Amino acid sequence: MLATLACTLIGAALLALALRDIFDSLFHPEGNSRLSRFIARRTWGAVSSLTRTRQGLAVAGPLAVFAVIGAWALLFVLAFALIYLPHVANAFEAPGGGLPRGLGSRCAEAVAFSLQVLTTLGFSDLVPEAPWLRILAPFEALIGFGLLSASISWLLTAQPVLARRRELAYELYLAMRTAGFDEAAFANDVAMLVRELVPRLVVVERDLVAFPVTFYFAVSDERFSLAAALPALERARTRLERGRTGPAEVREHVRVLGEALDDLAATIATHLRVAGLGTAAVFDAYARAHRVRPWIGAGQRHR
Repeated sequence: MLATLACTLIGAALLALALRDIFDSLFHPEGNSRLSRFIARRTWGAVSSLTRTRQGLAVAGPLAVFAVIGAWALLFVLAFALIYLPHVANAFEAPGGGLPRGLGSRCAEAVAFSLQVLTTLGFSDLVPEAPWLRILAPFEALIGFGLLSASISWLLTAQPVLARRRELAYELYLAMRTAGFDEAAFANDVAMLVRELVPRLVVVERDLVAFPVTFYFAVSDERFSLAAALPALERARTRLERGRTGPAEVREHVRVLGEALDDLAATIATHLRVAGLGTAAVFDAYARAHRVRPWIGAGQRHR
């Protein structure tokens, strides 16, 4: 009796953990989603330690997504397997042979049954006989179908997020190249583009909050890396604020740009797990983490 209760409670806890993390990740942008963030961060750290190139680091993001989805699926399989386990010997039928009696055999059958039901492949050698199990098994299949649909939706939603970030990075790269990668010339270009930059940065910051796993999508081409562009943009903002020249409207937009950059740096800092750093230091750390060279400094050119 105690073993049955323990298995049921542990299974229910794993089920609740998976459902809560999926809800936070997909439907609650401000949620914690601690499990998925932990897995994504560990996947990033593992890939980063195994490769020294940007090309190798670029696989960390996709691997993190698949690792998170795999962890959700594993939690569901184990959760339902634990609920089924105490009843394998007395609440199931085995049309093809006798019911397993040993603990190891029962564990294997419970996991196999749970996996096949979750993937909607049908029943294994076991068929539920108890009425409540005949209700629970289709419920697990429904969860499995929902997990597949939610995962595909998550992947499709992440692509526009990455596209917006890379488009902004490339536009900033073009502005830097036009300015000859000169800090003063680029600051002048930013003053002319400041009205368009603020809403774009706000969208990027909100994207990172709503889809934190996209932080771990590095790019192999520096031209499309926002991590490479942000240090230069921050230096341009600082130069424009210190200059105190130009129309009052432009100066006001520059101040708003500074607030947007500060908010973006605060969000990035949560992913880098650093505290107490200024905006410029956070952007420099972001560039180092993504192994790109910031486009800053007079006369510095992209290669």
